[in-house]
Amino acid sequence: MCINGLTLVRRAGTAGLLFAVASWVACSSAAPVARPVPEAAALLLDDELLRGLGPKPWLDSPGTSEQYFPIFVGASVRDLVLGRPPASRPRLPLGMREQGRIQARQIAETLPARRVELEVWPTQDWNGQPNWVFARWRKRADLAWTWLTEARNWRPSWSQERGTKPLLPELVDPSQPPGREDLFDDFLLSSDLYHKPRFGNCVYVQRSGGAIALAWPDPGEREARAGEFTRPGAFDAYCLNQPARFNARPAAFVLTVDAGAITWPAEIDWVPAPSELPAPAQVALQVPAWPREFDPTYQEDLQIADGEREARYPLSGKTARFRNKGAFQPDHDLERMIDYLEERYRALSIATIRQRFTWRGIPQSNLIAIIKGTEPGPPVVMADHIDAACEEDTFDKAHQRVTSHGADDNATATAAVLGAAAVLGAAHPRHDIWLVHLTGEEFPSDDLGARHFLSEMMRTRQDIRAVVITDFIGWHHPGKPRFQVSPTSVPGSERMAALALDAAHKLAPELSAIYAARTRLRNSVFQTDLMEFELYGIPGILFNEDMDYSDPESGSPHNHQSTDVFANIDLPFAVAVAKVAIETVLRLAND
Repeated sequence: MCINGLTLVRRAGTAGLLFAVASWVACSSAAPVARPVPEAAALLLDDELLRGLGPKPWLDSPGTSEQYFPIFVGASVRDLVLGRPPASRPRLPLGMREQGRIQARQIAETLPARRVELEVWPTQDWNGQPNWVFARWRKRADLAWTWLTEARNWRPSWSQERGTKPLLPELVDPSQPPGREDLFDDFLLSSDLYHKPRFGNCVYVQRSGGAIALAWPDPGEREARAGEFTRPGAFDAYCLNQPARFNARPAAFVLTVDAGAITWPAEIDWVPAPSELPAPAQVALQVPAWPREFDPTYQEDLQIADGEREARYPLSGKTARFRNKGAFQPDHDLERMIDYLEERYRALSIATIRQRFTWRGIPQSNLIAIIKGTEPGPPVVMADHIDAACEEDTFDKAHQRVTSHGADDNATATAAVLGAAAVLGAAHPRHDIWLVHLTGEEFPSDDLGARHFLSEMMRTRQDIRAVVITDFIGWHHPGKPRFQVSPTSVPGSERMAALALDAAHKLAPELSAIYAARTRLRNSVFQTDLMEFELYGIPGILFNEDMDYSDPESGSPHNHQSTDVFANIDLPFAVAVAKVAIETVLRLAND
């Protein structure tokens, strides 16, 4: 059978039927030429563990903390949806080879055989960095798989550092506390502000016989399936990120460890990491002039978006104050905020599209404002998120989920996107610019608006040229003001960052623009909506404050606190970063 340039040979095994890459040949009318393949080093394309996974995980995907999005090791989501040629070989970052070799060797030391086969797949871990899932092991191909587990196969004396430690299945008993609560309890029942039920990020195995009953189910089925899977002694749950996708198909790798020697599948393309610093760009400033009222209007918009100032709708004359800004709150103000933003764009004669949907039975919306370009083609997106995080200090004291004012996170960005409307509309860009207000970025909604936006783009086969996201740009450490420009790992993102750095140098020399490479540990991309665009294969960059998520002391002391208010914003700094972001968007639209 020939699929995407690979000849797949059927192979039987006790774990179920699987298709392994036993030879890789061109699919053509000419006679195939066999190529040597290391014994038992293969790409699994259909196996008991993989066969139930949906073919289009990019449509209506759940939040990250409920079910982690798969890594695409062939064509990206964007390429697949747009009908571009699928990849003929899996592609993985070169650094993952050495990382996986070290992890595999250590795991093999815990197993009772000189030679073992390991079932692995790449993922993005909870730091936002590439890592490996090690799921199961066996002595040879005709034997059944046995689950690896964190408790048994990663010794406490070994490094527990993020990015070093692999992702091993966590064995959970769904019928007993605390496992039952961990898998099935709604977050509102938890004493942990950041708890989400892990039902959708697990494989459920019958304790009698070991057959897989359910693998990475739709989190929306959690309540309906709770009674079945919490029966005493009936099931084990192995919690781990779901397998990768090779083009559109679920995929895992089998690698061998023989007396410490590692054999990888021969046909993986190992891709070098991007540079630590992009090639510099030199481009003339594109924004012809900044309106005299830009700075005071930015301040007013920031205070309206953070709920400290009443909003007056420009067309209807209504008034409102936006204070409850959690997508999970039944009485949230986010829909009224979108109503207000719609009127703001209508007053500027800018057309809008409102994406309406529901989550937990609560109405939600994204808003897209479209600035038309002079030439056809995919748009450049500039986006914020309009919701706010729960106040951690309030939850610690009163166990109440109260959303912060969100002056920095993320009213500074909402004001930047609004400020872009008048500036970019008058600049007559070459390509369309979409100003996008996304809902539900903060926990527990977890990039809810971004995922809905991307699902709709993929459903309608709408391409996106590039995305620029701003997320908290109003605070800095004492001394010279610094902010970060962070590219995704998608090709083209580094050039975007270079254009942003050049814009900062020309437009705001009083600021220090820091390039935060995607390979940096706990890069801030993984904490934002931009990660979703990266997972779908869309080039992008993030503007945010200079921080290092691996160092809790490096960020703003007001982040996710009741003190995230306008009084703690450095307004000139926020305005300057906003202008650099707007200039960068115009550069990309004119590129």
